[in-house]
Amino acid sequence: QNHNNRKEKNYKSFSRNGANLNATDKEKMRAMNKELSQLSIEFNEHNLAETNEYSLQVTDEKELAGLPDFVKEGAKATAKRLNKEGWVFTLQAPSYGPFMQYADNRELRKKLWLAYNKRGFNGDKNDNQAIIQKVVKLRHEKAKLLGYKTWAHYVLEERMAETPEKVMAFENDILNYAKPAALRELKELTDFAKKNGFEENVLQRWDASYYSEKLKKEKYSINDELLKPYFKLENVLDGLFTLTNKLYGLTFKENKTIPVWNPEVKAYEIFDEKGKLLAVWYGDYF
Repeated sequence: QNHNNRKEKNYKSFSRNGANLNATDKEKMRAMNKELSQLSIEFNEHNLAETNEYSLQVTDEKELAGLPDFVKEGAKATAKRLNKEGWVFTLQAPSYGPFMQYADNRELRKKLWLAYNKRGFNGDKNDNQAIIQKVVKLRHEKAKLLGYKTWAHYVLEERMAETPEKVMAFENDILNYAKPAALRELKELTDFAKKNGFEENVLQRWDASYYSEKLKKEKYSINDELLKPYFKLENVLDGLFTLTNKLYGLTFKENKTIPVWNPEVKAYEIFDEKGKLLAVWYGDYF
C-alpha cells in the first residue's frame, strides 16, 4: 500500500511539472517557469530596495511625543548611521511597528503607513505593478497548460484545503463568526478614541495600533514596556536553547572566531547529543 502511494505521489509530481505534455508544450512550460522565477526575484528585490531606501527624518523633538525612550534611541542611532540630523525612522519592523503604536503625531503616522503600504506601487524603478500583472497572467497560462481550471486549483490540489471552493466556504464560515465581533471591537476602539481626542467619525489604518495600545493599557493595565525585561534577548535565547536541547538533544555554542557581517550578529555552532557538529547558525536580531 505504501509502495503504491509513493508511486502515485511520484507520478503526480511528474505530471504537475509537465511530464505528460508534448514537446512543444514542455518548451512553453520551461519558458514560463524561467520567467516566473525571474519575476519573483525582481519582485522581492524591488520590495527590499523600497524598504531599505525609505527614511522619515524628524528634527523637531516635539514631533516625537508619545514615543518611548527605546524607540527614540533607536531612531537616533539610525540617524547617526545615515549621517543625518535628529531622528530617523524606517520601514524596518523594529522602527515602523513601535512608531505606529506610540507616536502621537497622526500626520507622521499616516506618512509612514502610506510609505509602508505603497512599497512597489510608486511608479519608480522599484515598481511592481507590471510584474504582478505578468505573474498572474503566466500562472493562469501555466495552470491551463497543465489542465487546471485556475492557478488556485493547481496550487491547492496538493494541500490540505484541496480546492478553492473549500477555501471560500471556510473563509465565509469564519466571516460569519468574526465580522460581528470585529465590528463590536471597532466600535469600542472608535468610542475610546473619541473620548481621547479623536475628532473624526472613522478610524483610519494609521490610527488602529495607536489607540489599541492606549485602550490595552487602560482596560487591562498591560504595558509592553513593563513586560520587556521578561523578554530580553538573552532570556529568549536561553529558553530557545534549553527547549531544543530537551526536545532534540541539540546544543548551541557561540563561536566568536566565525566571521560575521555586523558586530551585532552572533554565530553559533550546533552539536547533536553525541557532540557531532551539525551546522552553524547565525543570529541577526537587529
